[in-house]
Amino acid sequence: MGKLYLTLAKKDAAVNLLERLKNICPSGCDELIALQKSFNESLAE
Repeated sequence: MGKLYLTLAKKDAAVNLLERLKNICPSGCDELIALQKSFNESLAE
């Protein structure tokens, strides 16, 4: 879902989801890692 937010240029929603994932899995999880990677790539564009 976070990647969809980034694709639709809804970075605020993606950041919100990223923060929620950080709270849910503070030691990291696949979803958090994937969204962080996608978010960082979108910032580089």
